[in-house]
Amino acid sequence: MRLRLGLDVDGAELRFRQDTGSGWDPSGPPWAPRSCPTEHAEQIEDGRIRSLGSTGAFAGLWAWDLTGGGHTRTSTR
Repeated sequence: MRLRLGLDVDGAELRFRQDTGSGWDPSGPPWAPRSCPTEHAEQIEDGRIRSLGSTGAFAGLWAWDLTGGGHTRTSTR
């Protein structure tokens, strides 16, 4: 079975989608990303932290083979 994963962006709203051969279907509810990164940014003046910030929000696609079939990944983009 071939599985395609996608992500639609509409302004500040994200929505994941999937296709197993019969066309694209939404996967889960729309999602509004928040700034929740694993890294931070800081501005230092005269040896003191002046302000803190983040590197931004991010989204990713992940697939896990729960069947153990060991299918290989192919990417078109």
